[in-house]
Amino acid sequence: MSRPTPDGRFASHLFAGILALSLVSAALPAARAQDDPTRAAARTAFQGGVASYEAGRYQEALQQFQEAYRLMPNPTVRVNMANCYEQLDRPLEAIDHFERFLVEAGDDAPRPQVREVRAALRRLHSRVGEVFMRIEPDGATVIIDHGDSRRAPILDAIPMTAGGHHIEVRMDGYRSVNRDIVVDGGGRAEVEVSLEEGTDPEPATGGADDLGAGEGGDDQGGGSILEPDEGASEGGILGLSTPVVIAGSATIGMGLIALGTGIAALSANGDYNDAVTAFNNSPRGTPAHVQAQQAGLSAKNRANRLATATDIFLIATLAGAGVTAYFLFFDDGEGSQVSATPIVAPDTAGVLVSGRF
Repeated sequence: MSRPTPDGRFASHLFAGILALSLVSAALPAARAQDDPTRAAARTAFQGGVASYEAGRYQEALQQFQEAYRLMPNPTVRVNMANCYEQLDRPLEAIDHFERFLVEAGDDAPRPQVREVRAALRRLHSRVGEVFMRIEPDGATVIIDHGDSRRAPILDAIPMTAGGHHIEVRMDGYRSVNRDIVVDGGGRAEVEVSLEEGTDPEPATGGADDLGAGEGGDDQGGGSILEPDEGASEGGILGLSTPVVIAGSATIGMGLIALGTGIAALSANGDYNDAVTAFNNSPRGTPAHVQAQQAGLSAKNRANRLATATDIFLIATLAGAGVTAYFLFFDDGEGSQVSATPIVAPDTAGVLVSGRF
């Protein structure tokens, strides 16, 4: 039965229904052929997973359930792993383990448990979309979210979690294409990319030549390029030096992103409060009760991610402001070189400012 935990988290009704039986009882007949130490180790790992899950330590619980399954394979433990993945907001992995449970358990699975698993699959599929890719020429490499790599032609739909994704298509002798897409949960999207022959442009690099340095590194006719009293420097804007423009632009960008993620986090928190109210006001076991539970989990995870991103971008903004102030008021421009590179990864975001002072 669905219920909120004492600290406000929503407990999975599917998980609660199988904790007491999955390894301790269902696995015991198969375990008799194994030695007692193996069975004891599997039981210990499983019970540790139960405790970690109930404490909200879902990554730790997942690892313990994986160890229990390794020692004593039993399809019911896959349901536990699937629930951990769902709590970790990884619906693709959760779907995979739920479906594997149905295959491995077959006709031996209890009918109520099968119904619960199928309901969970319907819920999870609503958070995943299908992306069809039409890539030319054949043999091109498609990189999804800077990690997963595939080679064209891609004949089957690619499941992706709802939200934004980055697609890069590249091949020797052709210009690379980068594209951002948004995937709707339960929807289908198409991506068509046709590479053009050519080569990617070389990235701009700074060096002595940019400052007018002659052979041997001596300044010849270019010593005044970065002097603040000479007006705008090469590449500067409104009389500002290039380092000030770069650092200032990066700071403004990080600040705007922090503002956007902060507003989105407040909105997600409001959605969570609404879901909690609906959860407490709806009869247990009804579709409205289950829907409110899932909406609350989704809103909570979204609010946590957005709040973390806001904190990171605020810190990056403060750091960028300090660097900008340094170049604006203290740097005399002699030999200073700076570059600012925004960084966005699955678990971090910010701006990397590097240079020589």
